[in-house]
Amino acid sequence: MGFDVIDELATKMGAQLIVHGHHHRTYSARLDKGILVRGLGIAELCLWDPGSKDFVDTSTA
Repeated sequence: MGFDVIDELATKMGAQLIVHGHHHRTYSARLDKGILVRGLGIAELCLWDPGSKDFVDTSTA
């Protein structure tokens, strides 16, 4: 999922997370190399806990 160039750059930089402003759809994915990808819907809040390598569910927070 995602754009190959951005995915490759994130891998080379050692990134753990790519966040994408995606107005009409919220999504979470994991690239083959283990990098998390999070698409945020309009005005969405996203909390990420690097220790757990996962996202915090903000829909009930």
